[in-house]
Amino acid sequence: MTRVHGAFGGNGMVDVYTDRTGGMFGGHNPDGKLVVSAYQTWMPGTDSGLVTVYDPEGEILANGNV
Repeated sequence: MTRVHGAFGGNGMVDVYTDRTGGMFGGHNPDGKLVVSAYQTWMPGTDSGLVTVYDPEGEILANGNV
């Protein structure tokens, strides 16, 4: 990945925007899952929200609880 942006919302949600394309069923879905996993490792055990990884078109690449 060459560029990632994150935004912490007031509701425990984290949105990460990438330059990877294809949405959940595209070829870059594993990249999105890797970003989710990295965030879960960085913020373990909070169980207070959701991290969502988006492609440039605004489609979800991956998401998971944090």
